[in-house]
Amino acid sequence: MRYNRVSDDKRKLSRSVPEQNAEGLAVTVENGWIDGGSFADPDMSASRFARKKRPDWVKLVDDVLPSGKVHVLVFWEPARASRVLSTWALFLERCRDLGVLIHITSHEQTYDMTKPRHWKTLADDGVKAVYDSEETSLRIKRDVRGHAATGRPYGGILYGYARIYDKITKDFVEQVIVEEEAAVVREAADWIGAKKSLNSLVQHLHDKGIPSPAGREWWSTVTLKKIVLNPGYLGKRVHQGAVFGPGVWPAILTEKQHLDCVAVLKAEGRAQERDGAVKHLLSGLMLCDRCEGVLRVTPAHGVNYYACKKRCVGVRQAEIEPFICDVVFGRAGREDFAELLATKAGATDAAEHELEAQRLRAALEGYYQQAEPTVPEDERLTPGGLARMERHYLPLIEAAERKAKASRVPPVLRAIAGPGLRGRWPGFDITQQREVIRTLMAIRVLPIGRGKRAAPEDRTLIDWL
Repeated sequence: MRYNRVSDDKRKLSRSVPEQNAEGLAVTVENGWIDGGSFADPDMSASRFARKKRPDWVKLVDDVLPSGKVHVLVFWEPARASRVLSTWALFLERCRDLGVLIHITSHEQTYDMTKPRHWKTLADDGVKAVYDSEETSLRIKRDVRGHAATGRPYGGILYGYARIYDKITKDFVEQVIVEEEAAVVREAADWIGAKKSLNSLVQHLHDKGIPSPAGREWWSTVTLKKIVLNPGYLGKRVHQGAVFGPGVWPAILTEKQHLDCVAVLKAEGRAQERDGAVKHLLSGLMLCDRCEGVLRVTPAHGVNYYACKKRCVGVRQAEIEPFICDVVFGRAGREDFAELLATKAGATDAAEHELEAQRLRAALEGYYQQAEPTVPEDERLTPGGLARMERHYLPLIEAAERKAKASRVPPVLRAIAGPGLRGRWPGFDITQQREVIRTLMAIRVLPIGRGKRAAPEDRTLIDWL
């Protein structure tokens, strides 16, 4: 019985599965063994870093080996079977208990696990295979970090870009913008930054006949969020989820476009209040002054009311919504409204604070990597040292993120500034209208007692934010 395996070997440095199989078959014939067929797991890792199981190996060990029909197993080398020490040790014990011989073609030797010297030889080879795997993993991680420091792209190509390689050496030359796709990225960022819903963006792209990066007819909201939140579109090199430094490719999005999307998609409460599914303008935006509960639309006797769960307050939808809109129109029409926005934005650009937060996160990530078990012990950061780095960096990151959040002005607020908002208001969708109201004011509704009526302005408390 033969087993053959090789990991992804683009550089053709290892024996391929067909080559292993041919040598194993030749050995079988030379020794006069009856050929029981072969098992193979091409392009699959046998180390602890493997992301999926090897189906033929599992079948061989769990089903075929215990059947008692196998007398000799043929491998090119022990590393082809396993690079996990516990797996290899159990396999050797199973072969010993079942009386199965192991032939290693690269050794030109057949081993009997009942003989201590034979067992030790293959056990030592198993240790070496595991050690080589760990060394390779560590080297790859160091190479990836070094690659990131150069700013060159790594891994999959971002939608909106193409890579150019040297035709002879196959080395990376440059990463360039694909304008047709880049236009979609920019439109998506502008759409989301303007507080329009993701579902409406999906429908918009479908109506325009633009396929997703995967070539599908419909885009997913998850894909769109990943695109506009990816700093790679700012021309920045991302390593392990954090900005590592500038990339060597041009940006598709501006800092402002990216930060507008961050402000929208990572806003507090977004997970609890999905505006794309909200049908009523003020749902969840008003509080009961008595119980602090949020008000939502509740029908009663053919009339819609905004009411809290405890029914402390109830105000007619047809009365309160026009009133709040009138208040917004008056506020946006003030001559000093643009100055109010500038004051809210602060003197420092939000982009600077966000970039500072990213720089600090990248620095802390570097210390996390130094503390990984794969780093040699004499170079590894101790738990105490890592804790000191966290105490230093985490407060700085939190402060930078707070400043960035405080400095941002939602794009929809800039869009409403100036006179004539009443006429322009219907042009905003409900998601944008709600964002205006949520950003400008906090609304509390006063209880007035059962059976009593009062105008909205007499029972509404508005705090400007």
